[in-house]
Amino acid sequence: MARGIPEAATRGLNQWPLLIVVAGLVAGLILAWVGHWRVGSVTIGASMLVGAAERAWLPKDIVGLLKVRHKAFDVALMALAGLAVVGFALAVPSWE
Repeated sequence: MARGIPEAATRGLNQWPLLIVVAGLVAGLILAWVGHWRVGSVTIGASMLVGAAERAWLPKDIVGLLKVRHKAFDVALMALAGLAVVGFALAVPSWE
């Protein structure tokens, strides 16, 4: 117990990196839903890239639920998925 705060509460405080990624995903989904699918898709991919960067640079006791496997695996998978989403969003031709 750190400074009178229960251990369960301090574990919950370490989820801010995941909250940043989820906020970006939700923002991208809202943008896609209102009709800006390309901007929404790029936002989703960018938030995945932010998650990869957070996993790469933050210590393992702060990264929270972004830590799934080994650091290299987590970073590579999130970065590859983020780049794929951004790449596909930019590669799809516009029919307007």
